[in-house]
Amino acid sequence: MVQFVLTDRQYEMINDKTRFLLITGSAGSGKTIFCSFKTIMYAVEHPKARVGVFRSTLPALRETAMLEIRILLDNLGIEYKENKSNAIMTLSNGSTISFTPLDDDRKIRSLNLDYIFIEQCEEISEEVFDELALRLRGEVSLSDYGQVLLIAQPEAKTHWIYKRFYQIKVNDDDYKYVHFSYLDNP
Repeated sequence: MVQFVLTDRQYEMINDKTRFLLITGSAGSGKTIFCSFKTIMYAVEHPKARVGVFRSTLPALRETAMLEIRILLDNLGIEYKENKSNAIMTLSNGSTISFTPLDDDRKIRSLNLDYIFIEQCEEISEEVFDELALRLRGEVSLSDYGQVLLIAQPEAKTHWIYKRFYQIKVNDDDYKYVHFSYLDNP
C-alpha cells in the first residue's frame, strides 16, 4: 500500500468509496494534490485497473493533474512507463492512467473505466459528466468499487454541480461533497 502524508481532513476522505465524490475549495486548498494521491492509490491497490483522468483541454490537463501525478509517482518511487504521445502511464502492476481532454465527447465513447478523476469539472457540461459516469463500468471496479472523483471551484447555485451534489442528490449514498480550505493543503 502506498503511504501518503495527509492532513486530518484529507485522511478522512482518502479511503472514501462514495461513487461520486466532489472535492471543492478555493485555489491553494490542495484539491489537485489530494485527488492525485487518491487516484494513484487506487491504481496501485487495484492491479490492472483502468483509470481515466479528464479536464476540458489537454494543455490544462498537462499543467495540472498530469503534472502532479507524474511528480507524485516519481517522488513515491512508483515504477511506471509513460507513453507521452498517447498520454498513458502504465504502472508495474498493469494499471493504466490515461489523460484525456473533454473538448470532444467522442473521445470518451466506448471507454470502460474503473476509476475517473475529473479536474475542474465546472468547465464541462452536465451531459459530458453523465457520459463519463456511464464509463465507470470496468471489471476491476465491479470486484471492489469504482469512483468518479471530481474537483471544482465553488460555483453558482444555478450550475449543474450545485444541483447534482447539493440539492437533488439522486441517492444520498452515491453522492458526497467535501470542502477543503487552505488549511487542508500540507
